[in-house]
Amino acid sequence: YGAVPAVIEITPVEADFDTVAIGTRSASITFTIRNLGAASGPLDIELAGADAAEFAIVGGTCVAGATILANGSSCTIILQLTPTTLGAKLALLSISAAPGGAVDALLTGAAVSGAELAVTPSVVDFGAVKVGDISSPVSFTVTNTGGAATGILGMEFLGGDAGQFATASGGTCVAATTILTPESSCT
Repeated sequence: YGAVPAVIEITPVEADFDTVAIGTRSASITFTIRNLGAASGPLDIELAGADAAEFAIVGGTCVAGATILANGSSCTIILQLTPTTLGAKLALLSISAAPGGAVDALLTGAAVSGAELAVTPSVVDFGAVKVGDISSPVSFTVTNTGGAATGILGMEFLGGDAGQFATASGGTCVAATTILTPESSCT
């Protein structure tokens, strides 16, 4: 009986990188390439498909053109979704070796716009207020109109007369605490 020829396999065979805001990176997903037979030839590693440029190899132990897998050995490839355009993403992680064969892993994900805040009203005239008096409170609504959650909101008054203004109690926006999901608001 002869030796079993090189046969490479990849796990996982598909990976969903979830939804990622443009200009950010997804969580990393690790792919393992394993040889189930005699020594493989050097690995060829390629990202292929219409959205291949939206994914990035960010680490791992497999080196294209250099890694040769002995019987039972493995190496890893670490990928992230790094979108630059909106929409669904689809690509393949293609690995081949001669001998060893070829395997693919399906890569999917989606890209959305980042968080974007809108404040209404955008301009308020408090009218004439006597020194020492307090004006009537004005409610502002802060809305996340983007496709991703905000970070923790911060609030401050700016300008030469910033010290003349203060926040009133009763609003739902809490500095250093509030995070707005897409299409949500606080006051």
